[in-house]
Amino acid sequence: MSLSAYLQRRPASQFWQARMMVPAPLRSVLGRREFTKSLGVADRREAERLAYPIIGRWLAEIEAAKTNMAMLSGGDFEPTSADLEELAVLIGFDVAGERAADLTKAKARLGREAYENLRAKLSEHHGARVRERHAGDLSYWTRTANRHLERRGWRLPVDHENYRSFIEALANAGIDALARAIASVDGNEQNFTPSPATAQLVEERINRARPGETIKELFDRYATQRLKEGTKRQDSIDTDRRVISEFNAFVGIDRSLPSITIADVREWRDVLASLPLGFRKRNEFKDLSLRDACALLKAYSGRTLQLVTVNKMLSALSAFLTWARREGYTESNVADGLFFAAPKRKKRRPPFNADQLNSILRSPLFSGSQGDGREHVAGEVLLRDWRYWIPLVALFTGARIGEIAQLRANDIRCQDGVWIAMICSDEEVGQVTKTDQSRPAVLHSLLIKMGFADFVTCARNEGRDRLFPELERNGRGHMAKPSRFWRDYLRRIGIKEGADGYGAHSFRHGLADQLRVAGYLDRDIEVALGHNQSTVTAGYGQLRQGTVQRLSEMIESARFEGIDFAHLIPA
Repeated sequence: MSLSAYLQRRPASQFWQARMMVPAPLRSVLGRREFTKSLGVADRREAERLAYPIIGRWLAEIEAAKTNMAMLSGGDFEPTSADLEELAVLIGFDVAGERAADLTKAKARLGREAYENLRAKLSEHHGARVRERHAGDLSYWTRTANRHLERRGWRLPVDHENYRSFIEALANAGIDALARAIASVDGNEQNFTPSPATAQLVEERINRARPGETIKELFDRYATQRLKEGTKRQDSIDTDRRVISEFNAFVGIDRSLPSITIADVREWRDVLASLPLGFRKRNEFKDLSLRDACALLKAYSGRTLQLVTVNKMLSALSAFLTWARREGYTESNVADGLFFAAPKRKKRRPPFNADQLNSILRSPLFSGSQGDGREHVAGEVLLRDWRYWIPLVALFTGARIGEIAQLRANDIRCQDGVWIAMICSDEEVGQVTKTDQSRPAVLHSLLIKMGFADFVTCARNEGRDRLFPELERNGRGHMAKPSRFWRDYLRRIGIKEGADGYGAHSFRHGLADQLRVAGYLDRDIEVALGHNQSTVTAGYGQLRQGTVQRLSEMIESARFEGIDFAHLIPA
């Protein structure tokens, strides 16, 4: 059993202290935000022994405050099974144990006869309750249960399954409290062990998160702080939230962060590593918990999640736990050291060669198709929306496909005789970049000859703010539709096979090679493609490297030898 949720070392001290937050609605009633008490010991086990009765008293105060509030408000609260389990342990084991301890001290002061009489009465009471339970008679505990439910204003029908479970839990806890009291009178309390049923409820109660400190609530604080600090972007936070939510569901929604063990994280990691690729998209795994999905996998022999992917999820959890440790919500990062030995590899993103580019540019999307859903089939429909323009802009600018998808009509402009697309980072209007910085992307003259500037003018004349209004961000905040469409399109026209790496990013890699052929070094190409500059000098000043004129010289140096664009340029 662990008391990690309530124990911590005092600041700058070797001694332990007990600590418990007061639920927010009760702080005005109790006049405090939290309970704290120094235990005066450096040994962890001794601290746990001393903390038990203290925590019991605090819980009793909190319950009394809840009762008073319910009476004043005429409350009609319907308790959950967790509420009832906690109440059974509190009144049956903690409070009863405290009263027995106080009574034992009082009788001991009165002398031997009073002390022995107490021992006899406790044994008689304990024997009667055990005998009644074996006979199936729980009337004594039923009366006790009803009294406490009524006092708290809790509504629980007698035919509800939780009502019977509550009475049985109360009986187990109460009988255990009597047995502990007898052991205490006999001087043998250190060897007392509660029944498995009570021990489990006590452990669950200890492992249950305190009000305001559930894993979900702590992650919300983590996310708010990271966003305010600027160390995380919203899309990264959204991705991390899904990981933490999955982990929280796996270990138990009510679990406190300090109760999470290395074994919990290791089991979660191993289950993830056994899951099939894209398992959430498969009908047989839909709506299943991770544990249930893992059980179903016994008959599955397909490809499973890559260890690198599992490590990414572990990384999200580890970063959260590191923050929680620093903020004092837990003592350690139990995910540390559990990563698989799987070196992170960059996905292969090969550029298109000349033959592939010619095949793409002669395919139905650029020469005439059968329209929506059949863009890969030759026909008479000339598409001139995002499906047509985004790959061409990517080809001639090297910009990322998500950056192009979010462009607004006013982002395209002619500056000092050079056509540019401003790749903007402005969360207020829903524009983000990978580097969190805005930059100009020079448009190659061939793209202008193909009519892209005319397309932008038409968008402005139609009153469109965004160039491609059909595209929206998904739940993760990404412009995922064009990337997915392009991968599917490449497969349908025979350019892409399996996980060969070809996709929209191949245009970006292709432009990098074009600039290398023109004689530019990688440090220049990084500027043209909008990579973050990591040199010391890059931190000086506020302007990005590369004037528009300089960038224009670089982009225009890309000759695309062997690529036929003639049919894309209007006569």
